[in-house]
Amino acid sequence: MPETKVQRYLRELYALYKVENIFQLKLKLNDNWLYEIRKKIEINKKDRINYILISFLNKDILNLNETHLILEVSRRLLNEDLKAVQQILEKFNLTYRSLNSKGIELIGNEGDKKKLFNTTLFYLFLERDYLPTIFNFLFYDFDQVIDEKIQAFTFNRIKKISSYMHTYLILKIQLLLYIGIIRNNKILNFYKLRDEIKIISKFCDENADRNIYKYNKTKKNEVDRFIKHLNKFINFSKPVLNELDTAESLIQLFRLIEYKNVFKIKKYYLLNKSFQNEHKEKRMLYITLTDLIEDYFWKKLKYKIDSFDKITFFLLLHEFVTLNNKKRINNQKNIIVYNFLQKIILNRLVKDLESEAVIISDVVSSYALKSYLENNSVKNIIIFESIDFQSFIKIDESISVIKLSLPFEREDLFNINIT
Repeated sequence: MPETKVQRYLRELYALYKVENIFQLKLKLNDNWLYEIRKKIEINKKDRINYILISFLNKDILNLNETHLILEVSRRLLNEDLKAVQQILEKFNLTYRSLNSKGIELIGNEGDKKKLFNTTLFYLFLERDYLPTIFNFLFYDFDQVIDEKIQAFTFNRIKKISSYMHTYLILKIQLLLYIGIIRNNKILNFYKLRDEIKIISKFCDENADRNIYKYNKTKKNEVDRFIKHLNKFINFSKPVLNELDTAESLIQLFRLIEYKNVFKIKKYYLLNKSFQNEHKEKRMLYITLTDLIEDYFWKKLKYKIDSFDKITFFLLLHEFVTLNNKKRINNQKNIIVYNFLQKIILNRLVKDLESEAVIISDVVSSYALKSYLENNSVKNIIIFESIDFQSFIKIDESISVIKLSLPFEREDLFNINIT
């Protein structure tokens, strides 16, 4: 669905419910509105194929009678899906064989099976909020297995290599451990997870701040060409790539855009009204810069960038381009919880908030939040993305969850109601 159509539908919803923004709309409905919508999502072919693939996770034998009832499709259509499943399995050196009266059995090397599960689960977790309810069992099971102990293990591993833990890296590590534990009859045994631990060590080495250039030479060259291209149309007040944090974040963003295009993943972010309407100079810069970038990615790389990519590029680059009342809550413990925001953006948000006397104690990935809340007292959770806490954790009623807009505007602080 094009982004313009999403925005049009939202405007129609605003008019119908006589509200001005999505947060009021959410309140006008009910607390379970997202769950109710997901129940009505149609199960498409891609969903059915992914469901079949992850059904092999707990045991290698799949009962087709049960599966076609859960997926609500005929046996004929299910057989067509199995042909597509076979094509995917072949890419992982796997296959399946039919069993009389039992269903089908996954055949192949255990390491190849884990690679298949990891690739499939990673995609499903990125799309977690937009999937039909047939996958609810998976997310519930993951949240039970990846407990505070596993989160702490992940936290300690990544904290050694980076000041902020990127959600994608955390998710990859936790999925490796989850798959290893499930394949070991849901028993946590670090000796039996030795292959996973080796892969995790390699991941951490490749993603360490100190090694970003060493392992991403191709992406670094792409970023160099990208900045040179922009230089033809706009003036940079200082060399962009001389700023190490900015250069690293651009490399990571290029990797992310490539991944999202391969798996056809889009993230939507609606710019807040005050940014669009009250700051015309900044708005024009946003439009000019993002139009140039969108055009570059499509013509040079054949990639489409989404609204989340655009706002990230803007936040990374706008300060290089040439063209108040304060809410005081510094006596309370405030943390930022994030999903896909990059390190440099989080650093800037922390500085912006602290310049407004909002003191941030910690910046925590949603995939480490369960463990963090177990060991730390928190008064306010500040988020800049749409994070559905209900789907994976119960937030204590004493903790306020505060949604701020991105880019951050000082006026947003007046929306914080702290008592």
